[in-house]
Amino acid sequence: MSKWINDRAWTVSMYICYALCFIILCVAGYNFTMGIIGETSSIMKVVLLICIILFVGFGVSMVFSIFITPLSEILSRFLWYLFRLKTKKGISPDCDSERNALKEEFVQKYVRKDYKQSPIYEVFESLFDQEKSGTFAARAFKCALSAPNWLNNYPGYTDARRLFPHEDAIKGTKSNYSNANNEKNCSKEIMETIKKLLEDKLKEMIDKSETQQN
Repeated sequence: MSKWINDRAWTVSMYICYALCFIILCVAGYNFTMGIIGETSSIMKVVLLICIILFVGFGVSMVFSIFITPLSEILSRFLWYLFRLKTKKGISPDCDSERNALKEEFVQKYVRKDYKQSPIYEVFESLFDQEKSGTFAARAFKCALSAPNWLNNYPGYTDARRLFPHEDAIKGTKSNYSNANNEKNCSKEIMETIKKLLEDKLKEMIDKSETQQN
């Protein structure tokens, strides 16, 4: 189960529902039967109460086993699926405001004026989620600074890790990040490949946004 509902809590809630239904139906059944037969001896009342308890217990058990339990399983699995879906997206509802603040800071500090309305942050976020490497991140920023010309400044290692904290997207040491764009380590072919990844991802996101709007 997800952190929303664990197995023990779900089981306890089912037993509570069972107990409440059992008590309510027993009281209602006893009062209804007594209204029909009228006054009777104390022994008959006890016998009647026992019969009603046994009947209601059997009936509620059958209903729960046939209908309620399967429905509870469906509901619990549905809630589990919703939680997993949010986890896959990588952003829980509690983190929305924090992510938006980081995105706004990145856009204001690093994105050129002509691209501030474009999903530049989302492009980097998506690519860093696929390629969790400080070396890749450094090269992607360098490429966006020169080739697509999206950025007006190069994020340092500490700032990059802070602005893209999702699942430790920018891994590796500061040294690896700083040396990623040395001519010895980075060929023209690598930069061309990263440039194409950036441009293709931006086009994909813009097309998707336009499709949703239409």
